[in-house]
Amino acid sequence: MLHRSIAANIRYGRPQATDDEVVAAAQRAHAHEFIVGLRDWKDRTGYAAHAGERGVKLSGGQRQRVALARVILKTRRSWCWTRPPARSTARSRRRSRSSSNR
Repeated sequence: MLHRSIAANIRYGRPQATDDEVVAAAQRAHAHEFIVGLRDWKDRTGYAAHAGERGVKLSGGQRQRVALARVILKTRRSWCWTRPPARSTARSRRRSRSSSNR
Protein backbone atom coordinates (compact mmCIF):
# COMPACT_ATOMS: atom_id res chain seq x y z
CA MET A 1 0.00 0.00 0.00
CA LEU A 2 1.21 3.43 -0.90
CA HIS A 3 1.05 6.22 1.68
CA ARG A 4 -1.79 7.89 -0.18
CA SER A 5 -5.56 7.89 -0.10
CA ILE A 6 -7.45 4.66 -0.66
CA ALA A 7 -8.76 6.13 -3.92
CA ALA A 8 -5.20 6.91 -5.07
CA ASN A 9 -4.11 3.37 -4.17
CA ILE A 10 -6.87 1.93 -6.34
CA ARG A 11 -6.38 4.52 -9.10
CA TYR A 12 -2.68 3.57 -9.28
CA GLY A 13 -3.75 0.86 -11.74
CA ARG A 14 -5.17 3.47 -14.14
CA PRO A 15 -4.37 7.08 -13.18
CA GLN A 16 -6.94 8.63 -15.52
CA ALA A 17 -9.85 6.70 -13.97
CA THR A 18 -12.82 8.69 -12.70
CA ASP A 19 -14.09 8.58 -9.12
CA ASP A 20 -17.11 6.57 -10.28
CA GLU A 21 -14.83 3.98 -11.90
CA VAL A 22 -12.78 3.71 -8.70
CA VAL A 23 -15.92 3.12 -6.62
CA ALA A 24 -17.25 0.58 -9.15
CA ALA A 25 -13.96 -1.36 -9.04
CA ALA A 26 -14.02 -1.34 -5.22
CA GLN A 27 -17.60 -2.60 -5.24
CA ARG A 28 -16.68 -5.45 -7.59
CA ALA A 29 -13.79 -6.35 -5.28
CA HIS A 30 -16.14 -6.21 -2.26
CA ALA A 31 -13.97 -3.50 -0.74
CA HIS A 32 -16.48 -0.63 -0.81
CA GLU A 33 -18.23 -1.85 2.34
CA PHE A 34 -15.19 -1.41 4.58
CA ILE A 35 -13.73 1.59 2.70
CA VAL A 36 -16.71 3.84 3.45
CA GLY A 37 -16.19 3.18 7.18
CA LEU A 38 -12.48 4.09 7.26
CA ARG A 39 -11.17 7.12 9.16
CA ASP A 40 -7.51 8.08 9.43
CA TRP A 41 -5.74 10.11 12.13
CA LYS A 42 -6.44 13.39 10.27
CA ASP A 43 -10.17 12.58 10.18
CA ARG A 44 -10.19 11.88 6.44
CA THR A 45 -12.86 9.29 5.77
CA GLY A 46 -13.79 6.70 3.16
CA TYR A 47 -11.91 6.87 -0.11
CA ALA A 48 -10.04 10.01 1.07
CA ALA A 49 -8.57 8.22 4.13
CA HIS A 50 -4.85 7.56 3.81
CA ALA A 51 -3.43 4.07 4.07
CA GLY A 52 0.09 2.92 4.74
CA GLU A 53 2.55 4.58 7.09
CA ARG A 54 0.73 6.79 9.64
CA GLY A 55 -2.53 6.11 7.83
CA VAL A 56 -5.32 3.63 8.31
CA LYS A 57 -4.14 0.18 9.29
CA LEU A 58 -5.73 -2.37 6.97
CA SER A 59 -5.90 -6.08 7.60
CA GLY A 60 -4.27 -8.46 5.15
CA GLY A 61 -7.64 -9.29 3.60
CA GLN A 62 -8.52 -5.61 3.22
CA ARG A 63 -5.19 -4.93 1.51
CA GLN A 64 -5.93 -7.82 -0.87
CA ARG A 65 -9.34 -6.33 -1.68
CA VAL A 66 -7.81 -2.92 -2.45
CA ALA A 67 -5.21 -4.62 -4.66
CA LEU A 68 -7.96 -6.60 -6.38
CA ALA A 69 -9.89 -3.36 -7.02
CA ARG A 70 -6.72 -1.93 -8.59
CA VAL A 71 -6.45 -4.94 -10.93
CA ILE A 72 -10.15 -4.71 -11.83
CA LEU A 73 -9.78 -1.02 -12.62
CA LYS A 74 -6.63 -1.59 -14.65
CA THR A 75 -7.86 -4.46 -16.78
CA ARG A 76 -11.57 -3.60 -17.19
CA ARG A 77 -12.16 -7.04 -18.65
CA SER A 78 -12.78 -10.58 -17.48
CA TRP A 79 -10.25 -12.24 -15.21
CA CYS A 80 -10.09 -15.34 -13.15
CA TRP A 81 -7.90 -16.92 -10.53
CA THR A 82 -6.41 -20.30 -11.06
CA ARG A 83 -6.62 -20.80 -7.29
CA PRO A 84 -7.79 -18.76 -4.31
CA PRO A 85 -5.29 -16.41 -2.66
CA ALA A 86 -3.39 -17.69 0.34
CA ARG A 87 -5.06 -17.20 3.72
CA SER A 88 -8.47 -16.58 2.18
CA THR A 89 -11.52 -17.78 4.05
CA ALA A 90 -14.34 -19.80 2.54
CA ARG A 91 -16.55 -16.70 2.66
CA SER A 92 -14.00 -14.51 0.87
CA ARG A 93 -13.45 -17.21 -1.78
CA ARG A 94 -17.20 -17.30 -2.45
CA ARG A 95 -17.36 -13.51 -2.69
CA SER A 96 -14.35 -13.44 -5.01
CA ARG A 97 -15.91 -16.06 -7.28
CA SER A 98 -19.14 -14.12 -7.41
CA SER A 99 -17.34 -10.85 -8.27
CA SER A 100 -15.31 -12.53 -11.01
CA ASN A 101 -18.50 -13.83 -12.62
CA ARG A 102 -19.96 -10.34 -13.11
